[in-house]
Amino acid sequence: MSSLENQIESLMLNNRRMTDGFSYTVPSGSSYPYQWFWDSCFHAIILSHIDTKAAMAEIQSLISHQFDNGMMAHVIFWDQQKEIFNVDWGLKKTSNIIQPPIIAYATERVYEKCGDRPFLESVFPALVNYYNFLLEERDLRKVNLIGYVNPDESGEDNSPRFDNALLLPPQHEVEDNLNKRYALFETHKKCNLDTRCTSETFWIEDVPGNVFLIWNLESLSRIATELNDRQLAKKYLSKAKQVAASMRVNMFENGYFHPLSGLKAVKTTENTWSRFAPLLTKQYTPAEAKALVKDELLNRERFWLPYGVSTVAQNGPAFSPEEPIWGQAWQHPHWRGPIWMTVHWFLYQGLKNYGYYDIANEVREKSLALVKNEGFREYYHPITGIGMGANDFTWGAMVIDMN
Repeated sequence: MSSLENQIESLMLNNRRMTDGFSYTVPSGSSYPYQWFWDSCFHAIILSHIDTKAAMAEIQSLISHQFDNGMMAHVIFWDQQKEIFNVDWGLKKTSNIIQPPIIAYATERVYEKCGDRPFLESVFPALVNYYNFLLEERDLRKVNLIGYVNPDESGEDNSPRFDNALLLPPQHEVEDNLNKRYALFETHKKCNLDTRCTSETFWIEDVPGNVFLIWNLESLSRIATELNDRQLAKKYLSKAKQVAASMRVNMFENGYFHPLSGLKAVKTTENTWSRFAPLLTKQYTPAEAKALVKDELLNRERFWLPYGVSTVAQNGPAFSPEEPIWGQAWQHPHWRGPIWMTVHWFLYQGLKNYGYYDIANEVREKSLALVKNEGFREYYHPITGIGMGANDFTWGAMVIDMN
C-alpha cells in the first residue's frame, strides 16, 4: 500500500463513527460531524478500495433513515451538536431536503468490489423506492426532469447558478446567501415537505442533478439485471434515456446545457463547472465535446487555472476563489471559484468517456499534487493552490478512485 493510500485509510478510519449499531463516516470531525448523503456515497466508493465491509455499511446506514415515501434526507443527525447546523427541520434525526442522487452508482461500485449478493439484494428495494420518489415527486412539470427546492440540495450550496433564484447579485455577502437558504428550510417545513408548495418560492432543474439521475438510473438498471429483474432493468434504462432526451430538448442551447429556473423553466447563464457534467453521461456529441473542452475547460481565462479546474469561470462576475471571512467552515462551503475534488473526479471520468485521456491525467495529477502539498482540505484555491475550508475533509480521498 502506498503512502497516500495509508493516509486515506487513516483519514477514513478517524472519521468513522458508530451509533445505534450503524457505521458511517463524517466528512470532517471538526466541521461536519454528521452523515451527509452524497458525501457518504463518495465515502462508500473510497472505502470500496480499502475496506469493503465499511463500504457496505456506509450504504446501509444511509438507507436506515429512509422516509416512507422513499425520500432519503441530505443529513442524518446521529449525534446532534448544538453548535453546528442546529436547524429546526420539523423532523427527528434528519433534515427535510435531499442531495444529488448518486447512491445507486455508489452501490454498484461497492458491489463490483465485494461481490456480496445478499448485500445487493438487501439494499435494492430501498434504491427502487428512492428513485421512484425522485421520478414521481420531483418532476413537477412532468417533462422527465427533476428539480431542487433549495440550493443545498445540489450539494453546491452557494453556487452562482442559484443567485438569480435567490435574488442575489453576482457579488454578495456569504451571510446573505446562507440566510436565504436557511429561510427555504423553514419554507419547506411549513409546506410539510410538499414539493409543489415549496417550488412557489424556489425551484431549479439543475444540470448536474439530472446528469446524476441519468447516471444512477443506468446503474440501477444494471443492478436490476444482476438481480434478474428484467422488467425493472428495462424501466430504469428507458427512464434514463427519457431524462437525457428531455435535457437535450429543454436545457441545451448554444453548445451547452443550462439549468432551468422556476416553473416557467427560464434558462440561466452563469458559467460554472456544471456545463462539463454531461460529459459524464456522454450527452454531448463528439464535436460538441471537442468545442467544450477547447473553448471552456482548457481556457486559462475561464476554468483551466494553475492548480486545477475552478468551479466558476475566472472571467465571470461571480468568480470569488478566496475563503469567506465570515462564519465557521460549515457555514461557508464555497462554490464560487475554488477547486472541489469531486468536481475533478467527475471531470476525470467524463473526459475519459470522450477519449481525452491526457487531459484527464492532468486533472488527476493536479488533484494528487493538491492533496500532497495541502492535505485533505474541503476545497483549494485554483490560483495559489492553498487548502481552504474544513480540515481532514474526506473528499480529497477521491483521488484513490482516479485510476
